[in-house]
Amino acid sequence: GTRGSYRVAAHSATAEGVYLDSPVTLAGVQIGRVSKMEFDSRRQTAIVTMEIAPEIELPLDSIAIVTSEGMIGGRFIRLEPGGELDMLRDGDRLDYTQGSIMFEDLLAKIIITVEQNRLARREAEKNAEKEGASQ
Repeated sequence: GTRGSYRVAAHSATAEGVYLDSPVTLAGVQIGRVSKMEFDSRRQTAIVTMEIAPEIELPLDSIAIVTSEGMIGGRFIRLEPGGELDMLRDGDRLDYTQGSIMFEDLLAKIIITVEQNRLARREAEKNAEKEGASQ
């Protein structure tokens, strides 16, 4: 590994789009890279090992979020520091990893929701007209 860097691992439901050497960032600054990727068959998850620069202190309860760089481009892992006073050390595991909500998926969900709302509104308007006519 890089001299002096320390390694932390994170479990993730999917590491799709993350590769060896994918950047690891903190507050938008690259502080490390993905150094190893494995599949945990017992937990059915990906284990992503990251090498973090030695001067970076991360609280034990930090979380890793797999993020995509906008619409296109590779993914990277964004670390969100927790509030613990104890810091992560070499060989530690992050308890919680959030998969990225793909921007594309999010757009699709928003469009579907808008359509469903529109249909529901039309339905309600039709029913209101019927009730108005029956009085």
